[in-house]
Order: sequence, then structure tokens, then C-alpha cells
Amino acid sequence: MKRIFYSLILVLCIFILDFRFCQAQNQNNIWCFGDSSGIDFNQSPPVPFHTSLNTRGSCVSIADTIGSLLFYAETQMNANDRATNVYDRNNNQMPNGDNIIGEGCYSELLIIPFPGNSEKYYLFSLTIFSHPGLYYSIIDMSLNGGMGDVTQKNVPVNVNPIWDAMAAVKHANGRDWWLINKDHDFGGSLGNNLFYIYLITPDSIIHFQQSIGSINQTNIGGFCFSNSGDKLLFWSANGLLELFDFDRCNGVLSNYKLVSNIASPNYRYIGGAFSPNDNYFYASINFLPSEIYQYDINASNLFASRVSVASVDTPTYAGGLLRLAPDNKIYWSCAWNDSLHYNYPYPDSAFNPTNMNLSVINDPNQAGSACNFSYFNFSLGSGRTYYGLPNNPDYSLGPLAGSICDTLTSIACILYESQVKISPNPFRENVNIEQLDQSAEGHLYRIFDNMGRLVYSNRIKAEFETLNLSLLRSGLYTLFIDNHPLSYKLIKLN
Repeated sequence: MKRIFYSLILVLCIFILDFRFCQAQNQNNIWCFGDSSGIDFNQSPPVPFHTSLNTRGSCVSIADTIGSLLFYAETQMNANDRATNVYDRNNNQMPNGDNIIGEGCYSELLIIPFPGNSEKYYLFSLTIFSHPGLYYSIIDMSLNGGMGDVTQKNVPVNVNPIWDAMAAVKHANGRDWWLINKDHDFGGSLGNNLFYIYLITPDSIIHFQQSIGSINQTNIGGFCFSNSGDKLLFWSANGLLELFDFDRCNGVLSNYKLVSNIASPNYRYIGGAFSPNDNYFYASINFLPSEIYQYDINASNLFASRVSVASVDTPTYAGGLLRLAPDNKIYWSCAWNDSLHYNYPYPDSAFNPTNMNLSVINDPNQAGSACNFSYFNFSLGSGRTYYGLPNNPDYSLGPLAGSICDTLTSIACILYESQVKISPNPFRENVNIEQLDQSAEGHLYRIFDNMGRLVYSNRIKAEFETLNLSLLRSGLYTLFIDNHPLSYKLIKLN
């Protein structure tokens, strides 16, 4: 009877949580970008609408669980390093929603819901020149009559020089988040391959670093997570295109695959997106011509698998970002120019098919020309587009069901987790481990760093033990106990 009881509870918990995550599918249904442009994906076909934006690049937006717009933000080009503005659903600037860190490139903003708090949101922003680094501001939607208020802004997370892009994906528990960006070897001659990985929980934001992949010297590029969250595509304007596996449990990158590393203007990558089934990824190039290539993710030679699915000669340097939309189509944003003048801001007379429409990959799950690319066929109404599209993560991605790190839906994991108490965590020198299961005495426990290297091991001698880990570097570690189904995250502070 006890087994039946636990099985019923487990099924009920998973059902409730699956329902909650299904509701989140609507949070990406509103896009705000470009010059006054917006798209409402709650309708089929989607419809354009007017916004207060005038941004060449970075922009984000988020809706509630039924698809109604909550707020959006932009970073304006040619402004100072505090050029980010936040707008409410009525297109008015939110209280305190100005002078927020940001410099106006392409993927420098991210909205992340507060884990465990449905009213608050992080707005992450970054700069690469003045005051370089990653910062966050907090939006509280319970204030200002439900229209929202920026209650904190420009709180530093990492003040090292970084690239002008970032991306985020749900933790395998379906509640917390991973955010990733890349170190910029500012002033160096060789560049580096150092990634910054941040874990966002209800209690803290912890970051660690990992060196993996090719060395590349620039600070212009981008990231895109696959729809399952287990792969990361990275590209640079210096011709680097690479693919990694990503572990949603521990935030570790692995299985590095080089797609392209050709320092040529012909490979000036600017955007990327995965097909809905994750069998293909697409990369856009901003040059003469601007192109979109499709790659077969299962090919033994990724670069050789590429197929050109779109090419634009006029205007020059038109190609912008790619984004997979809620309708399972991939949209391409192109900017107009007359080959003589800088294209931002557009003059009032600069309306033409390039900037009045988005191009669309209608069937991105299909190979080659069967992906059904349409040039400049989605009208933005009175709006216009530049290079940027909303840097919105997949809010609907749920827990990695059945995994040992899915502690929010698995009763078995909750029962096991209650048998081990770790404090303090995060820690600086000592960690106390209380093992309530007396039969575990004599078992081996091991601690690994974020590269999978064993850094500490010992035998359990008593129910309560204190480990001196003062010699470890700051970062994220994983504790394993033999004959125990769970791993435990340990966070070492400076």
C-alpha cells in the first residue's frame, strides 16, 4: 500500500508541475523589437502591433501565462553605457525604467523570472566598453497598480570584460536558471575560450567559469540553446561557429564540435537558431551577400553538411538575427541601407520591403530547400526592423523528468535529499555534512569540480562531519555519495 501511495503522489506532483510549465508556454508570445515593431503570436497567423521601441539591436519582452504582454525593454544604439529603457504593457516607460546598463548591440538583454516568485523578474544587461561586465535590475509587477516598477538597477554580477551577448536556459529542476556569456580578452593579442556560467536560484546568483572550445579574439557574437536545452550553439563575427553539449543539471559544457573557424568576412556570423525538432541549426551571415545556412546536427562533418537556404545581395550588409518563434517558424530580421549612410536611426522616409518585413523559414524541420524560405513576406505594419530580434529564452522548458537533479518533481529524490543536510551552502572554508542514514557510514564521498575533476574524497566516518575545503577555488562543485542516487551542489565563495 505504501508503494501505491508514493506512486500516486509522484504522478500527482508531476501532473501539477507539468500543468504549470505548460502555462509558461505563452510567455514568449509577444515580441517587441526594432523601430516600433511588435508581433502577437497568440493569434494564427500572428499579427503586428505598435511599440515604443527604437532599437537597432538588443531587445526583450515577456508575457504572462495567458500570453498578455507584461513589459519589454530595449537598449538604444549611439547612446551612453546606460542606454537601456523598460516599458510597461501600455507602452509607457516604467517608473525608474531608465539609465539602466546597456550599450545597444544585439543580445545584451535577458528577462529571467525570479525562481520561486511569480511577481518579480530579473533584467540582465551588459556592457563591453565603459564599465564592462554583467549587471541586473529587478522589476516588481506587484507595484504601480500591476504595471510594474524597477525597484533595483545596475547591480553588478561580474565586472570582467565580456562579449556583447548572452543566453539563458532552465535548470533541469524546471525552476532555476542557467545564464551564459563569454570572457573578452580585452587588449590581449590571442583571445581566449573562457565561458562564464551563472546559476540563478531563489537565494543567489553564483557564477563559475569553464575553458572549452576554440580561441577567438573579438567580442561580437551570440549564443543559442537548443529546444531541449542540452546543446549550445556559439558564433562570432570572426568566423567561429561551434557546438557544445550542455548539462542542465550541473551547467557544464562538453563534447565540443568545431563547425567553422575561418577569419574571413564571408563568415561574419551574426545569428543562429535551432529547428523545432533540434535536427538542424541555422546560422546567418552579414556580408556580401547576406546568407542563411542550414546545418545537419547529426552529420559527421557539420561544415560539409551546410546548405544555403537564403541569400540577399541588395541591400548590402542586410543580414541580421534569427529567432525560432512560438509558431515553430524561424524569422530573419534584415536592416535596410543605401550603401552610403549609417542605417540607424532610419529617417522618416526610409521605408522599403527590407525593413518593413521579416523573412521566414516556414518549415525549419525540413532539409535544404524544403525548409520553405520566404523573402520579406511577414509585414510589420507601421513598424520597421533593424538587425535585432528579442533575446527571449524558452520560458516553457520544463524539468528534465526522471533525472537525479529534478528534485522538484521527484518524490524519491525529495525523500533521499531529506536524509542529507549540508551547511553552510554557499560556503567559504568548512562544510558540515549531516548524514541521517547510519548505514551510509563507511561509504565513499567524492567532490568534483565543474570540469569533472576529482578534488576531494574520503570515507564517511560519522553521522555529522566537517570538511575543510578552504584550499578549493571559488566556484561550483558536485558532491557524490556512494550507493546514493543524488548529487549535491556545493558553492565555494571567495
